[in-house]
Amino acid sequence: MQSTHYGRALVLDGVIQFTERDEFAYQEMITHLPIFAHAGPKKVLIVGGGDGGVLREVCRHQSVEEITMCEIDDRVVALAREYFPTTMATCFEDPRLTLRFQDAAEFLASEAAQGAFDVIICDSSDPVGPAESLFKPEFYESMHRALAPGGVLCT
Repeated sequence: MQSTHYGRALVLDGVIQFTERDEFAYQEMITHLPIFAHAGPKKVLIVGGGDGGVLREVCRHQSVEEITMCEIDDRVVALAREYFPTTMATCFEDPRLTLRFQDAAEFLASEAAQGAFDVIICDSSDPVGPAESLFKPEFYESMHRALAPGGVLCT
């Protein structure tokens, strides 16, 4: 969607997710606060975030060696790459990124995720439809288990 005052906007299921004019305020706060709160973040998990904004901000941190993004909908990434290639979707080719098109609740329940991440950033949409499971107590417990000792979670 094109807006006169706010540039392009990403709308999912009738809900505005961001506009080009002011997206940075959300992306920067949800990313930099938890990363700076950790003494030496090397492994970061992004839950959702298919628009690429949080990924762009995580990639600014040279201490981060591995980034895993768990996005349930590959169409969000495709749309971001097509319509926001110079603003939001600028870091999908970063070699530190492993992009998983998978339900984050399933991924976090796996053994591979246990104690694996220094920082987890949950950039999910509203608690309806596919994202509904991301707002249940079990999901928050699984994010806690996926944190390494001293890990930081932001949602």
